[in-house]
Amino acid sequence: GGDSFVAKLAQANSDQLEVKSDLPYAELWMGDHVSGPAMLKTDGRGLDEVIRADPTATIGSSDGQLPFLLKVLSIRKALSVQVHPNKIEAEKLHRQFPDIYKDPNHKPELAIALTDFEALCGFRPYEEIERMLHETAELGQLVGTDVLTKFQAKDASAVPDAYGRLMHSTPDAITQCIEGIAERMRTASSESSELRDLFLRLYADFGCDVGVLSIYFLNYLRLKPGQAIFLEANVPHAYLDGDCVECMACSDNVVRAGLT
Repeated sequence: GGDSFVAKLAQANSDQLEVKSDLPYAELWMGDHVSGPAMLKTDGRGLDEVIRADPTATIGSSDGQLPFLLKVLSIRKALSVQVHPNKIEAEKLHRQFPDIYKDPNHKPELAIALTDFEALCGFRPYEEIERMLHETAELGQLVGTDVLTKFQAKDASAVPDAYGRLMHSTPDAITQCIEGIAERMRTASSESSELRDLFLRLYADFGCDVGVLSIYFLNYLRLKPGQAIFLEANVPHAYLDGDCVECMACSDNVVRAGLT
């Protein structure tokens, strides 16, 4: 509702917007992307329409599209674990599934925290993931002894194999794993309080969604206002809480991997 930074920013720039207390206001886009072009205050035309009419005069380019997209995000419940395809992958996905992947662009992005901000970003160090799998018996059992053996052998394929095994596990196996961890965390304090609190928070919001287990694989970051993270293509990440400004290539292509 009105407490959202996005809602306040949008209302400050539009006399027409009526903020409703029972609706979430999570994203404000500023760009000409087909999924949500900005509107001119003067006449209500879409920015994409204005640029196409005279691209050289408006943006100094003849290709007719802004090369970037700017977003402001207000997050109070974790966004999905996701990756963005690189340029070659994006072009292929756009050709094959244009209704889902609306553009042929890659999506490197820079996120700058406006408030205290939490995110999962990129894989943890190899040894840290190995330790997590050994300390969390339920998760180690889920990925399997063959993958654990790869970690012991320092096999470079161990991390992608473990995460791949997680993503391809059956819903019943995921539920059994998450419920087992949750029960143990409610009755013991073997894990660090930070990890335990994060797990229980995501479990409360998403139940036995596979994305809850991503906290054991991805770096957990806490940013102060003004601090930033940069995400290249194919880096798994999830924004968990806080407000930020994002600047990215002009794309909305995303492949989701949990917390949906």
